[in-house]
Amino acid sequence: MTLKKFILALFILITLMWCRSSWSEEQANPSVAVQSTATEYKTVNFKVPVYLNNPNAQIGGFEMTLVLDNTFVVYIINAVDTTGSMISNFDQLVYSSTGGRLTIAGVADVDSNPPSGVIGPGNGLFFNILVNITSDCFTIPETTLTIIRVDTGGSHLSKPVTGELIDSVQFFEGSVYVPGLCVYGDANANGAIGLSDIIYLVNYIFKGGIPPCPEKAGDANRNTFINLSDIVYLVNHVFKGGPAPCP
Repeated sequence: MTLKKFILALFILITLMWCRSSWSEEQANPSVAVQSTATEYKTVNFKVPVYLNNPNAQIGGFEMTLVLDNTFVVYIINAVDTTGSMISNFDQLVYSSTGGRLTIAGVADVDSNPPSGVIGPGNGLFFNILVNITSDCFTIPETTLTIIRVDTGGSHLSKPVTGELIDSVQFFEGSVYVPGLCVYGDANANGAIGLSDIIYLVNYIFKGGIPPCPEKAGDANRNTFINLSDIVYLVNHVFKGGPAPCP
């Protein structure tokens, strides 16, 4: 082997060892991630999982503040679910919510010997956030994606007994996806387009009846107005084989 090849091979070896060392150090840092989930309109007590990846730390306490980017569709309940979670044996657990913010804090029982509830290395469910989805169909005519971010300034993991903060914890946001309710032409929101929708629109337009929910569902011909032309459009579709309302 020539000197140049030897130097090149040595450089590659050192680089690989450095990369592996850097990767191992990065992996040694705990991380907490809110899972991205999907649910439907009117869902109650929906669980949004939060997962902990803990390569090698001993965790005896934590505090996390979670913030919704809007509160029109998803509402945080002032409670969490710890069933089957990594903090189910924590001695103390408190939480509070204001608007779209939830703060949860917990401490393991460090008075017992050995301390119970202390989280050792491993991965798993940290806890579940509980949320409700709006029952107001006017609120979500379109698909929504509500982001749940972690306020890193008010979130940390700590060591048992001493309460010393664990360095370099990574926090990752998640989301709740709720599909929109609007099906153009389905004025009575029964999941199908038929004669009942024509009657519903007649009552709404000419007799002051209840508006479609969401209201834009009555815009069968998608011209941004709800009027006689939508009734005519639905009559042509239902009874004469005309085109269906555009999705």
